[in-house]
Amino acid sequence: MKVLKYVLMVLVISSTPLLAFATDLETLQSEVERAHRRVGSAHNKITKANARITASAEKIQRIYDELNARLEVISQKEAELQQKLAAVDLIQQDLSYKLAKVRVDDSNIYIDGANLHILNGSRDSVKNALGNLFVGYTTNTEVEGSHNIVMGSYHNVSGNFNYVAGTRNTVEGTMGLVVSSTSNYKSSARNSAILGGLWNEIDSAESVVVGGIWNRVTESAQRSVVVGGMHNYNMGETQDSVIVGGMQNRNRESARQATIIGGTHNANYGKTQRNTIIGGNSNRTSSNDDVTDFSTQNNIIIGGNSERIINGYQLIKFASEFAY
Repeated sequence: MKVLKYVLMVLVISSTPLLAFATDLETLQSEVERAHRRVGSAHNKITKANARITASAEKIQRIYDELNARLEVISQKEAELQQKLAAVDLIQQDLSYKLAKVRVDDSNIYIDGANLHILNGSRDSVKNALGNLFVGYTTNTEVEGSHNIVMGSYHNVSGNFNYVAGTRNTVEGTMGLVVSSTSNYKSSARNSAILGGLWNEIDSAESVVVGGIWNRVTESAQRSVVVGGMHNYNMGETQDSVIVGGMQNRNRESARQATIIGGTHNANYGKTQRNTIIGGNSNRTSSNDDVTDFSTQNNIIIGGNSERIINGYQLIKFASEFAY
């Protein structure tokens, strides 16, 4: 029995270091495991940090590339700007040369030592609504022609080389003059003029209407004149004819170089020339329909009512009396 106790004591005493070693081993294993976990955690953090670093590096590279691209664009724009500045400098030099003749004094502009030309950019005969000079306010004025001088409102100008002033005038011809208060018409007439009056019209070249109302020179009545009065017409082939005053007087058909002064409803017509009617009412100089020459000529009717000279030559008629 004593021997058994002794053996047990020896066993107990000899196992104590083993137990401590086992305990230390377990502790060491725990620490190793914690160290592994820490290493793993550190590895994960390092991996994430590397990922962030890589992303940051890529972002920095993109920013760098964008900055380089922008710098390249800025360089290109700088070069373009330098070219434009050089062009502006040339333009400024050119303007300085061109404006050397222009002088500004308060509200006045002077062109000194030079001529002013207004062109439509094409030939003189071309109508392109350019090359016109507008003076003052030209409200609702339509200009299709070129090289016109226009003053006033509500005009319609489709011809070239015209002078138009007033209001509501229509000009379709070339090299004409319309100066009036309102509403005159000058259609397809060359080298003609309307001065004053109302609703006057010219359709024939080198003709003039001065004042009056509803006076007219029709087509083919070249170089004819109407001065004053109302509803007076040079019409047909009445070339070089004149009406002065009166109302509803007519030089018509082939009454060339005919003259009517005053009166009402007077007329020179037929194949006649250089006949004159002064005053009166419904007086006539004419030729028969079968006349082929201008033998009816140089006749005069003065006053009267419904006086007639037909196929006459160098006759003078006073009212109801007939005399040579």
